[in-house]
Amino acid sequence: MILYDEPQDVVAKAMRGLGMTASALAISSGVSESKIAAFLDGRTSKELALQIAPPLELCPDALAKLSDYRPRSIAPPGVTRVEVPFDDETVNIWLIESGDTVIVIDAGTRPNDLADLLAARGLDSVHLLITHEHRDHVGGIKAASGRLASLHARSGFQMEESAVWVEPGKFLELGSMTIEVFELRGHHPRAIGYRIEGPGLELLAVGDAIFAGSIGGCPDPKSFARARQTIEATLENGHHRHFLLTGHGAGTTLASELVSNPFLAGWMRTKA
Repeated sequence: MILYDEPQDVVAKAMRGLGMTASALAISSGVSESKIAAFLDGRTSKELALQIAPPLELCPDALAKLSDYRPRSIAPPGVTRVEVPFDDETVNIWLIESGDTVIVIDAGTRPNDLADLLAARGLDSVHLLITHEHRDHVGGIKAASGRLASLHARSGFQMEESAVWVEPGKFLELGSMTIEVFELRGHHPRAIGYRIEGPGLELLAVGDAIFAGSIGGCPDPKSFARARQTIEATLENGHHRHFLLTGHGAGTTLASELVSNPFLAGWMRTKA
């Protein structure tokens, strides 16, 4: 899996987030409802993408080129992406190794996903950071608890009594790495991200808030508006060289997403 979403998925997420029906999109874009229905069914075209993107506040060029987008997803040294099964898809577990310190981002879906991964690599006393509480990111916590030095999750996290609660604005020092917790509510109402910096490392662990070429789906316009707000704050406070540790699909760079992600490129164009 390279991109988690295809053009039709991006359009569907934007429509749901804005509360826009196919008929409303047809009126605002000048494209017939039948062609919009075909696009949403996967019969996409670059010409249609250019027409329907503006009313959805998506970047037209980025949406038109999304099928061909291949992010520069080579992770920095010491950073490893591991895909584990999630229904008919996959979800990412990220390993970050710096000196004797190992940080893990999220825990997979199945009970033994994380425990088996750590055992296979001979890793103990790792620090687990949870981005949000959807089942595909927390399923492997309990079985791996014996190999954890610490577990960090947003305040109120109830899955593990030993969890260290954190909130946006909190700073952690783990070995040679400094971690800042930041707000990422939207896709999930309690989502957080982690800005991780250390020797040779400038990372943003964003969970399902941002994907290469897309964002996490939001159930309603209120959540979508909140997602846009928190993502825009992340973009304003991040550096283009930051590497994004995504919840699904390829990792990517912030610089790449500002150009090729239809949501991010469109939002930044609106603010300019």
